[in-house]
Amino acid sequence: MPIIIKYIMKSMSEKKLRTFLILLAVMLSGALCLTSLSITDSLLAIYVEQMKTSTGTAEVCIRPGENSPSQVISLTPGKALEQQVEYMIPVLSSSGTYDSGKKVVDEVSIMGVALEDYLQMNKLQLISKRSNADFTNNQIIISDQTAKKYQLEIGDALEIRINNIKRKLMIYGITSKVGIFSSEGNRSQILMPYTTLSKYLGTHQKPSSIYIKGKEGVEVSQLLKDFKAAYPKYEVAEPIPIEDIRTMLGMFSTLFMMMTLIVTVMSVFIVYTSFKVIMLEKMPIIGTFRSVGASQKMMKRVLILESSFYGVLGGIASWGLGIIILKVLLSVVAASEGIGGKIDLVITPGYLLGSFLLCIIICLASSILPILKVAKVPVKEIVLGGSNHSVKRKRSKEIRSIILVVFSIVAIKILPESYRITAASICVFLALIGIIGILPTIIKLSSSLTEKLFATLFGNVGVLAVKNIKGNKSILNSMSLITLGVGILLMVNNIGENLAVEVVNAYEKNFAYDVQLSLDDMDTNTVRSLLYEEGVTDAYGCYVSGYYYGKNIELVDYNNVKLASIEGVSGKVHADYLTYGYENEEEKDRILEQLGEGRNIAFSNVLKKRYSLVEGQKIQLKMPEGLRTYEIIGFYDTLMNNGDLVQIGEAYFKQDIGVHNYTTIYLKTSKEPTEVLEALKIKYKDRHLSGATMRQQLQNNKEGNAQIMSILSGFSVLAAIIGVIGIINNLFISFIERKRSIAVLRSVGMNKKQVIQMIFLEALYTGLLGAIAGIGAGWIIMNNMPYIIEGMQLPPIVYFVANGLWVYIGVATLVTIVASISPAFKTSKLNIIEAIKFE
Repeated sequence: MPIIIKYIMKSMSEKKLRTFLILLAVMLSGALCLTSLSITDSLLAIYVEQMKTSTGTAEVCIRPGENSPSQVISLTPGKALEQQVEYMIPVLSSSGTYDSGKKVVDEVSIMGVALEDYLQMNKLQLISKRSNADFTNNQIIISDQTAKKYQLEIGDALEIRINNIKRKLMIYGITSKVGIFSSEGNRSQILMPYTTLSKYLGTHQKPSSIYIKGKEGVEVSQLLKDFKAAYPKYEVAEPIPIEDIRTMLGMFSTLFMMMTLIVTVMSVFIVYTSFKVIMLEKMPIIGTFRSVGASQKMMKRVLILESSFYGVLGGIASWGLGIIILKVLLSVVAASEGIGGKIDLVITPGYLLGSFLLCIIICLASSILPILKVAKVPVKEIVLGGSNHSVKRKRSKEIRSIILVVFSIVAIKILPESYRITAASICVFLALIGIIGILPTIIKLSSSLTEKLFATLFGNVGVLAVKNIKGNKSILNSMSLITLGVGILLMVNNIGENLAVEVVNAYEKNFAYDVQLSLDDMDTNTVRSLLYEEGVTDAYGCYVSGYYYGKNIELVDYNNVKLASIEGVSGKVHADYLTYGYENEEEKDRILEQLGEGRNIAFSNVLKKRYSLVEGQKIQLKMPEGLRTYEIIGFYDTLMNNGDLVQIGEAYFKQDIGVHNYTTIYLKTSKEPTEVLEALKIKYKDRHLSGATMRQQLQNNKEGNAQIMSILSGFSVLAAIIGVIGIINNLFISFIERKRSIAVLRSVGMNKKQVIQMIFLEALYTGLLGAIAGIGAGWIIMNNMPYIIEGMQLPPIVYFVANGLWVYIGVATLVTIVASISPAFKTSKLNIIEAIKFE
């Protein structure tokens, strides 16, 4: 046994390239698995850490709601609960403007809190501070970034307009970017004494929010219960809605896990074919060991041990690669969201174990068939070279494969909608298995025509190339990998193209405004005043709510699912700015008019399909003002907020949600929208006007989608790399299996040039057929993808794009030809006598 194990270890080290290829395939699968498992928790940690910059260690936060009696809070009710808390800190939040001498006045965020209170709940690292003053009165703390930006130093004075009055403030300290300053971007952050800001705002020492942390042993749930009872008319909640964020981030994990499954299938192919090579090469040595007393059982154990060794090495290496991939992905997401600072990975022992076990399973499951097959071969056959048996392919297998392909296409059309999301994922994998299973049939049907074509173009060498492909399992495996690779690349590129086209279409179809803006206290007077501004031709104030806007509005009859967005519609004028896709003009006018005639509601077609809604259905909503029953009066097409959008009448919106000011204002302009917006920012600086042009919003959306697609493209590239590795492996297997037959051809007159030509023609044919089958696989995947996307709570806007299919065929063929260069030249240099004698 030690001799056998020593030999196997030596053979692994001698075949460095093949060992590397196997480990790379296994390692990539394990790394992608680790990434898929960890990405949701890691992204959650980033967002939570970002939000903690303003909330610190607080466990409960009290804020005024839209229905609160005041926008400030009395501290009196909370004093009765002081024995339960470690701290209860009053905080004021506001904003101001700073004229730095530029054309546009810069906005600043202001937090008013006592310094000792702030240090109790958050971080502060003062780089320098005034030695002859305390943090009182008009003293402020700024970040080193702000100090450099405006060239300020300790003791300098600056004027900030707060509550429409210019206030002269003195710089007490300059801090590094920690705590509330860590998320500081273009908008500067200022820390000011609580009493000073209260005096400037006229709140009479009442805060705009209260941050609370319980004593050790006091549960957060108990704190929430007690403070909700003490402040029934205010919003009492955890400062960070972790579960809501986790739900929103779940789509990332789903996408990556789907890619991981596909990559794993390809890795199984590669390890399986690699072990076929290993077994073929080891046949003479296995025969020697068997002839001197090694039993079948012993050989099985040794070979399985070798397979496990690949899994262990690949599993350990996958941790390092997975961490690198995860860091890159998180950096891309953080950059797109404007999140700075250190990125911490959340990788649990369970995730590491899961990816490690996947690597072991891939190796064992892929190698077991070649191992069992070799172990069963009698010693006599190994020694005398009689181990190659011709196995006739069963026609029933091809029939089953055809049934799988047909089922995957038809099933999604005939199944009830409630089953389609789950069925779509299953159908994709059934289709891939089926297409790979019918590849021999495709080869058989196409070979007669190809033989005639190749005979005309390349003579007898072309005919031999086509005949060699029939029944050659190694070449068939290469074709399978090409099929999978082309199908995956086609899927990713189609989704990317769909997003690029549909996002532009959505903006062009759904939005008829030039500028969207918001400012303090938006009411009808604000809209009227904007109409008199230069360059503004029309203005419309709109009410919007939902969890995208910090409000929970739930569909009671559908497991209290939260609506992302709900609009308050003011009649037909709404469609002059937000032009959603109604069935026709008459239907649009009917819906918009009826929304104002009672508690009527219109749903997007995305939600209609998701919840199987019908017109005339009564639906119960849990709203800020209580439970309300609405009747569905119609549906419309929109991708706004991923299609998660409903409409109700403006009057009922204000009654049931309890708001009085507009959420946003849309403008139409006669001048360049950017110029109009910049002019309005200057004029309305005291009301903190902000906004974006429709073109800017479109560009931001495009860039966000591009970030997601770049991540998916990275996964598809990894899959393509695995595919190329597998093709190379299979071509080498073909070379090993065909040594004798090629030697016989050489012995009867075929020259080296003809051998190379034959192998390149085989590669050409393999690449062409594999690419065509891959396009078919891609079409079936895209046929099912809308239902998978719908399962991730996203609008199903994906479809098959036929443009540029020749590129996939060309690239797949080129890759196969390039991969065959080494086997071709190795085959041409084959020693005829040695090859025949070896057998």
